[in-house]
Amino acid sequence: MAVLSGSMEPKIMTGGLVMVKPAPTYRVGDVISFSTNDGRKVSTTHRIVEINTQGSDTFYTTKGDANNAPDSSQVNARDVIGKVILALPYAGYLLAFVRQPMGFVAAVVIPSSMVVLDEAQNVWQELYGSKSRYRLAQKIKIDIKPRAPRVYKIKVKELL
Repeated sequence: MAVLSGSMEPKIMTGGLVMVKPAPTYRVGDVISFSTNDGRKVSTTHRIVEINTQGSDTFYTTKGDANNAPDSSQVNARDVIGKVILALPYAGYLLAFVRQPMGFVAAVVIPSSMVVLDEAQNVWQELYGSKSRYRLAQKIKIDIKPRAPRVYKIKVKELL
């Protein structure tokens, strides 16, 4: 997931990319990503500062490292996406770019088209190029056939 704000700086920079993995339990000090219940498909990545249990539900109080106060609402355990296991600085900018139509074309379509065209050129050169073995065979009017495998006879002496 791309980090869109500086609330976790300097540990996780704006424009960074975080990889998260669900964990069976979370502890105070863990950096987690969780979904927000405001109707948008946006996640937040903050540090757990307190854990509260109310009946069978667990709630986490979170806070961004750069923020002065904890978040105003608690996070229900079922809203946690996972624990941050890797943070790559500036890689989120690349992810955000590739998710846009022009970025997808630049990062996926153009390079894959170049590979296909290069391979097509190699095939063309092999079949019709000046150094093609098929082209040379046609010039000297011989037919290229695969060689038959050689058969070797081996005599084995019997030991008495």
